[in-house]
Amino acid sequence: MPAVNLLQLRVELNDLLWNFTDPPAFRNTLLDLLEKFAYTAYRSESRARAVSTRPQLQVSLILLREMDLVLIPAIREQPQAALAICDLLWNDENMDVCLIASRMLGEIPIEHANLVLDRAGEWALTG
Repeated sequence: MPAVNLLQLRVELNDLLWNFTDPPAFRNTLLDLLEKFAYTAYRSESRARAVSTRPQLQVSLILLREMDLVLIPAIREQPQAALAICDLLWNDENMDVCLIASRMLGEIPIEHANLVLDRAGEWALTG
């Protein structure tokens, strides 16, 4: 796995946070971030079996962990904005973006359980 400059990653994540109330801008910033920090090492086709027909960017765990640290407080403070982002990200063609949508959905406060369960049910049917 290539080295990740944590300072640069955190600056990029703060830029992502600025777009939290604008789902299309958030998605675009997220895609740029994922492309920049994607794990691009070669994987042999015989060892890497496709579990989905969706493309993947091979996002590193450090990126997902740092993203959680930044996004979880925002999700809990602004659950309606987070739900709008989750809806948009779930419909993306990239599997990693859908993974981020599901991680975000899991952090929505319990007061919005009905909305979360409705989405989870819909996503299970389409996913």
